[in-house]
Amino acid sequence: MDHVVSGFNFKTNMKYEIALMYFAIGNVVTSGRGVDLTLELQYGASYGNLFTNIHLGAGTSPFGWVARGQDGSGYNTFWNIRTDTDTLTLPPATWAPRPTFVNAEQATMVRLLVMDDKGMPYKL
Repeated sequence: MDHVVSGFNFKTNMKYEIALMYFAIGNVVTSGRGVDLTLELQYGASYGNLFTNIHLGAGTSPFGWVARGQDGSGYNTFWNIRTDTDTLTLPPATWAPRPTFVNAEQATMVRLLVMDDKGMPYKL
């Protein structure tokens, strides 16, 4: 089921301001901001969603808890994502396959994930 979330302004901190759950497909989150906004793809299989024209504020944890491993499925797009410091730290390559980051201001890039023939990541 597709949804559009637009024109939001979170004036307080929460654990996950914007979160997509299991099998969230074809959603658009656009034209919003927050004090310290988090865009969370929770527990895998979020597929083909668009996050665009969003100001994360402080951006201390822009993609939530990324240490647990793969959160999103493929082809989620993050376009024109900003922070107060003009630096966006991208999640590790194990966070989601094939995410697209467009015009992510001064994004701190992470290592490339290369998969072997069994679908397991090579350690580079």
